[in-house]
Amino acid sequence: MHASGPTWRIGRDEAGYGPNLGPLTIGATAWRLDPDADLYEALSPAVAPAASDDDRLVIADSKAVYEPGGGLAGLEAAVLAAFGGNRPATFTELLATLGADPNEHRADTPWRTDFDTSLPIDACSDRLGEPAATLERTCQRTGVSTPRLAARVVSPAEFKAQVDRNGSQGAA
Repeated sequence: MHASGPTWRIGRDEAGYGPNLGPLTIGATAWRLDPDADLYEALSPAVAPAASDDDRLVIADSKAVYEPGGGLAGLEAAVLAAFGGNRPATFTELLATLGADPNEHRADTPWRTDFDTSLPIDACSDRLGEPAATLERTCQRTGVSTPRLAARVVSPAEFKAQVDRNGSQGAA
């Protein structure tokens, strides 16, 4: 038996080597849609689950979107398009908007001090508007909510403390 109204679909992904170098970053999106709807099918005019020969955003596991040495353009396009017209302009704004570093541990990361890097880094800024507009129009037309985004950056020290407190990396 299905719920009578829209339900939430939540996707999450993690990247990084928190226990080795850090930070570990965990991101999530939440989409509200009809319980019987297929999210990729509903968003297919704007979103593809894998790289394609068209201009759709690729929203999938980061390992399917990013290839080492291939740049950040695909990841940036999808993340920044999800913000619509309220796209953060710098890395600091992105972290703040996502609530990713509530304890401001990024300041303790000695090898990464430039947090005011302008965004996007690799994606062409003047080409991000149309994918964002297409995603927004597709969401409106299909009754899918525009995505809610959140992330958490876990510093190496935080990760180690969680492992110590919980007894294993899996439990952490």
